[in-house]
Amino acid sequence: MNQRDGQLKRDVMTRVRAVYLLRRAFDPEALKGLVFAACAVAMVYLVSIPHVIQNMSRLSGVADDVSYLLSAFIHTSFTVEAVITLAIAAGLWLLFDIVHNLRYARPWVREA
Repeated sequence: MNQRDGQLKRDVMTRVRAVYLLRRAFDPEALKGLVFAACAVAMVYLVSIPHVIQNMSRLSGVADDVSYLLSAFIHTSFTVEAVITLAIAAGLWLLFDIVHNLRYARPWVREA
């Protein structure tokens, strides 16, 4: 094999790896995971999580927690509302896919 053939082989393999990585990156499950991860990172920068936990620890019950979280969501900026909504949607979509895939991953369970 001469130098030109070696270079051609490296170029082809580089393109094959690039196509493989792009297909993996744009896989629907990967995109859902990336959206969820991006929302989680954005939440860390946009929301003071220690303050939310500190305020929730002063509440007495689950009903108060839900009321506090709903009030905090309604009275925050649009950016935070959008990130939270997108994170919840992506999380639920991922959870649905996980449950759906687990259903088909158990061959010993028969469907009626």
